[in-house]
Formats: sequence, structure tokens, C-alpha cells
Amino acid sequence: MKYLTLLISIIVILAGCSNSDQQTKNNRLEMKKVQECTSISGLVDNTIKSVEESMYRSNTGKVQPELINVYFEKPDLDNILDWLSEAGNEITTAPTSTKSILIYSFSYEEKGKSETQKRLAYVIDNNNYVFLHVISDQMNRMINSFESFSNEDLNLIKNKIGNENWYKARALNIR
Repeated sequence: MKYLTLLISIIVILAGCSNSDQQTKNNRLEMKKVQECTSISGLVDNTIKSVEESMYRSNTGKVQPELINVYFEKPDLDNILDWLSEAGNEITTAPTSTKSILIYSFSYEEKGKSETQKRLAYVIDNNNYVFLHVISDQMNRMINSFESFSNEDLNLIKNKIGNENWYKARALNIR
């Protein structure tokens, strides 16, 4: 009977240890997913297929943000990837003012896999500094499709994006 109790105790202890190891692995995977969702480095991927550039404009009757450009040529995509690589180094707080907001939608496609999209807010403050923030699908739905739009809505959008996990960057120059 002693041996049976000892054996059961060992099994329970081992099972508990293996569960904590599995929990640790799950926690690490979850942290990695969160980092990929908020990190600019998660956007730097050579399977990039195209980049759509949209801008919030108050002087138009179109739904906002308005698509203003699509980049799909290799030199443009390489330029964008280089710019992203430089930008993802230092996390800062949200800009204190908002002059303009653009949304970049990155499309990726690997052979045999479906296309994926990731988005980035590009905010220019009143001093012409550029700030970047990775946007989740849920956040994109919250800040997308303004029927009417005014410049006062810029701060509303920036506030919905949040005050954390912003990156300061140089302006993106294509062509």
C-alpha cells in the first residue's frame, strides 16, 4: 500500500510539472503573438505582395480613410521594408498632436497559403514628426469607414488607437 501511495504521489507530481511546462510554453506563445501584433518587426516580411496607402481627408465626400496609392513593384516594396526595419527600434508614447493620419495595409502571400494583411497607422504631428502604430483587425474596424470626416476626428482616431506601443520614425519617401 505504501508503494502504491508513493507511486500515485510521483505520478501526480510529474503530471503537475508537465502541466506547468505546457502552461509556460503556452504563455510564451501568447506573448510572442502579442509582440507580433504590436511590433513593427512583425511587418518586415519578404513575402510582401503589396502595400495600400490610405489617408483620412476632410475635403472629400468619400468614405474615410480614402485609398490614395497602391505599391506593388519590387523597388517600392524593398524601400518600404527597409524603412520598416529602421523604424521598429524604439517604443515611445503617442504623439501629443495630430496633423494627419495615414493607414498602410500590408498584404503578404506565400505559395500554397492564403493572403494575410497587417496594418500600420502613420501619424504626422504638428511638428512634422512621424509616429507609427501597428493596428489589429479589431482596431481597424473601429477606425475605418467614417461616412463624414473632419479634422477634429483625427485626435479621436489617435485616441482610439491608444497611447502605448508607438514608434518614432522618419518620413516614408517612395519615388
